[in-house]
Amino acid sequence: MTLLSEIESKVAVSASLTETELQARLPLQQTIQSCTERLQLLNHRLAGITSVLGALEHFLSSLHKLNDEVSIADCIPPLTAAPAQDFTSRLASIREKLQQATEEAAQIDYLLKDSGISVSLDKKSGSCQDLVAKCATKISALEMKGVQHSKEEEKRERMLRKKKKALQVTLNEVQRSMEKQGLKEATLPALQHRLRCLTDIESKLADVCSDIQNLRDTSAQMNTSEEGLRELEVQWEDIHKTLSESQEECLSLTELLKKFQTCRAHLNNTLQISEQTISEQVSYMGRENLQRIITRVNTIKSELSALGDGVEEFRAVCRQLHSRLKNIPDCPAAPFESEADALMDRWLDVSERTDCYFDNLQIGISMWDKLLLLAREVEIWTNNKLRTFAQPHPFQTEQDVIAMQEELKTQEENVEQFHHRSAEIKDILHNSELPTELQVIESHMRKRMEEVKELFTETSDVYRELVAAKAQVTARMTGCMSSVQMIKDALRTLAASEGAQLIQDIQVLSEKLQLETEQADTLMQQVTVLANVASPESLLSLAEDGAQLQENISEVRNMIILKKEEAESLNNPQQAKYAQVTKSDDLHFQVTVQKIQDLPPEKHDFSNTQEQQDQSS
Repeated sequence: MTLLSEIESKVAVSASLTETELQARLPLQQTIQSCTERLQLLNHRLAGITSVLGALEHFLSSLHKLNDEVSIADCIPPLTAAPAQDFTSRLASIREKLQQATEEAAQIDYLLKDSGISVSLDKKSGSCQDLVAKCATKISALEMKGVQHSKEEEKRERMLRKKKKALQVTLNEVQRSMEKQGLKEATLPALQHRLRCLTDIESKLADVCSDIQNLRDTSAQMNTSEEGLRELEVQWEDIHKTLSESQEECLSLTELLKKFQTCRAHLNNTLQISEQTISEQVSYMGRENLQRIITRVNTIKSELSALGDGVEEFRAVCRQLHSRLKNIPDCPAAPFESEADALMDRWLDVSERTDCYFDNLQIGISMWDKLLLLAREVEIWTNNKLRTFAQPHPFQTEQDVIAMQEELKTQEENVEQFHHRSAEIKDILHNSELPTELQVIESHMRKRMEEVKELFTETSDVYRELVAAKAQVTARMTGCMSSVQMIKDALRTLAASEGAQLIQDIQVLSEKLQLETEQADTLMQQVTVLANVASPESLLSLAEDGAQLQENISEVRNMIILKKEEAESLNNPQQAKYAQVTKSDDLHFQVTVQKIQDLPPEKHDFSNTQEQQDQSS
């Protein structure tokens, strides 16, 4: 409608348009007029439908209230919860409302049909009159229920009278049954049997009490007389009082006997566990298992200490039983006190043995901990030595080898001490074999010791061979230095006036120096081989001797050159060539010595070194 109003306003604004433009807009005006009329018609129909739906809603609300009243009346028994007149007036009011709903349903069905609206009930076509018909069916059923209940009420009154008589008979039987109950002997089974019988009687009395209460409730609901119910209640109370006294008497003696059995069972159980614990043999004895045994034995020891009050309580219970059984006729006396004395003697014996066993366990675990510390010490030592032997040069001096032998001897003594202490622990714990865990530890220690001994043998042999080889090279180097010194001394004794003989002598000395130079090169090669298996510190003296030998050879070579220059002319080509060769040899020797000094140590098989030394020799 708002859209049409806006369009009409636009058409009105265009009144000033020309006739041609008006003719062009004429169809639009006609369409607007047609839509306006249709909307007005729809508004009229909508108002009618709204009115019908309002009437339908009011009808359904009234019908819902009527159904609620029917449901409430159906839930409340008409002849018990309220007087009959009230129920009749309630039904009359419901009938009147049903009549009004019937008339209103016919009118609403007509309006719904006229408006083109249909009603569905359970997904099927229906009407308001169908709803009223369902409600009428419920009301009819309610009326039939009231009639049926009236008949049942008369029947219930007859049954009440019969129940009163039956309850009177039951009470008499219960009273006679209770008078027959007695105690044949003062034992727990006999007391329990009597208590069960009294409990059965109590259960019957409870049923009778429940029946009496039900009769009272029913009489109150039916507004009948309670005549005879009070007599039943008085009789029931008398029987119940006598029953309670008998039960208390029986329970008192039963509790005393149960206390006796409980104390005896607790004491016997604790003593039995203690005896089993101190006598059992453990298949696998380890440190943790031993600690668990100590903890358990300590707990048992505490429990045994705490049994003192229990033993005294047990003896007191036995005295009470003995005293009370004397007052019961025809009841034989039981040996309760003698049993209490025997149990006390057993408790003292087990306590003493448990204390002794606990002390042995404490000593055993103390020795065990010391052995673990000893094993740890040996393990640390072996690990350190294995790491030491894994290094390139474990020994530097002969003193190191001797010290290692002493340490190895000490640790072997520790292993033997470990074995002897394990045997002592076995004896203290009364085991047939050495503790398995200690056997494993000892086996591991011996295995590690064998590894250390094997590596020590290998490394000490290598060290001694290396020392021997070093001494041999040192001796040969000393000899070489002596030879070079002799050549040097010989050069000093030569005189320049000897002429041609001087040149010949110098040549001989030069050849000797060349041989010593080759010998020095061989020695330095051997030092190089030793450097691969020995530490640089151990070869420091050899390196210094080699450097000194180099200096001596270089010095002697320079002396030879000077001597030749004195003996021959400086223009002699052979003289210049010889000087160049000697300088080249000197440079080669210096490079060899420098390489030896700078060479890093490497690990090699010493047998190859020895072979090279033999070949050089």
